[in-house]
Amino acid sequence: MPYTTLSIEDIDIPLSALLAQSNGIERVSGSAIILGFRPNDPSTPHILLCQRSPNGIDDDGEPKKNSFPWTWETPGGGALPEDGTILETIVRETAEETELALWAASSRVYRVTFFQKGNWMAKYLAIAKTSEKMKSQRLWSDEHDGPHGSDQKPIRLRDDEHLDYVWATEE
Repeated sequence: MPYTTLSIEDIDIPLSALLAQSNGIERVSGSAIILGFRPNDPSTPHILLCQRSPNGIDDDGEPKKNSFPWTWETPGGGALPEDGTILETIVRETAEETELALWAASSRVYRVTFFQKGNWMAKYLAIAKTSEKMKSQRLWSDEHDGPHGSDQKPIRLRDDEHLDYVWATEE
């Protein structure tokens, strides 16, 4: 999966223009990299990851199998026609999946391309800020081989998309 970094100005354009300049890319998605910090260790950032559910609901309200079940990812999803830009996709998807409102993004964005379900896709990841004060409370534990700690408001996951969440460090 090759990745590149782009300036936010390069992608803050209409979705149709973004697709037109992306040779061979048929679908795009957006994702937020949300950082949290522990009060006793403010120098170590934690990233919010959500665990994908194996089962979901399609646009018609029918049961479906989700892609990449049980894997961990940053909140986000596919662009919709009503999204003006990929940044709007990132904001909308993050709110839908976690109930967190985003208000700012970094000046650089990561772009990953991959082949899925017969299509070349591009996923855009932006480091984003939320207006909520986020303290990393539900952390990854090697001892428990999974998340450990208390749930944290205001994070509320959609159960048809994600099973759990965790704040993870690079380690």
